[in-house]
Amino acid sequence: MRLHLGLIVAALAGLASVVSAQNQLPTPRYGPSIERLHSYPILNGRSPASPTLSPDGTRIVFGWNQTGAFKRDLWMMEYPSGARRQIMAADTLERLPNQDDARTEEQKKEELTYDGGFTSPVEWSPDSQEFIFGYRGRTWIMDRDGKNAKPLFDGAFYPYSVSYTPDEKYLLMIADGNLVRFDRKTREMKQLTFISRPGTSLGFYSVSPDGKRIAVGWSDSSKFGSHIMMDFTKERSEVRGISRMWNGNRAIDAQLGLVGIDGGMVQYITGIPRFHWLMDVVWSPDNSQLFAGWKTEDHKTFTLTHVFGNNPEGRNVYAETAPSNYINNWRPMVWRRDGEGLLLGTDVLAGKFAHRSIVEIKPNGQVARTVFNEKYDVGNFTRPKHSDRLV
Repeated sequence: MRLHLGLIVAALAGLASVVSAQNQLPTPRYGPSIERLHSYPILNGRSPASPTLSPDGTRIVFGWNQTGAFKRDLWMMEYPSGARRQIMAADTLERLPNQDDARTEEQKKEELTYDGGFTSPVEWSPDSQEFIFGYRGRTWIMDRDGKNAKPLFDGAFYPYSVSYTPDEKYLLMIADGNLVRFDRKTREMKQLTFISRPGTSLGFYSVSPDGKRIAVGWSDSSKFGSHIMMDFTKERSEVRGISRMWNGNRAIDAQLGLVGIDGGMVQYITGIPRFHWLMDVVWSPDNSQLFAGWKTEDHKTFTLTHVFGNNPEGRNVYAETAPSNYINNWRPMVWRRDGEGLLLGTDVLAGKFAHRSIVEIKPNGQVARTVFNEKYDVGNFTRPKHSDRLV
């Protein structure tokens, strides 16, 4: 027994010496460290952001940094040649001055560190002669060649969802919770809606093809519970107000309405419950009707509401119920060019989950046919401007 124990001790001692010798050898390295692989500039480059194709199909504007750095510059690519060039460096646009900037130097440096540059899609004019983009508290406009950048709106007036009307006469935008119209020729600003109750605002709009009517999405965020708590992350603790759905109220109160291009009172569409998730609104080519797609607040049912003419009465004509779990958000919609029906992307066929498909739905909600069904996933689709493939 002592002999065997001595052999075991000797063997362990020898193994320990081998391990000790190995630990003294230099650690082999195979390429960059984990820290380098997850830092900027990214070794495999920076992915382009928000590519936007001009309506005439000749130019694509996107955000990109060719060095792999975090901040994206603004680029343009000619199509179909693929020739690309940088049209604006993010750092060439100065930040607006802040007279009462009370931030610490560390907070100011954090703003520079986390500035991602141009990350939002641009908005092309219908004639492809110019485009609009927002960055650093300003709304800018550029010509089709990526030149002559000029600020449209500055500072305190910083609208979002800026878009052209189909006739290119106006720019529409949401500012301070309401829809605003900007006359491109006279530069006159006109407020079109007058939402004023605290906690309520407009956050969505969709213009009819003739530019005469606008569908708007209204929401009430005042149902969120408020709470005050201490913030001990600073050298001196601070009292902060936070919002949470802690008071038991349903917090997604929303409505869809209609308003004319000259503004006025919003007519809210009936047939859609106050608590829902609005997914999309599409107008028919002849401006006479629209479909609104929405989900129930539990994400288990998807419904199409049909609205005809100037009557805000909505008819729920089509619905899908999740066979299990919930309905996903992949429900792209587009009218047929002849206005005879709607093309809907879905993964529910005959009440069962299926591969992503495209179905044609008549204005009365009847499913006319399955246009496309593929075992592989289908991405978002849109109606071609110069093709009858979807008719």
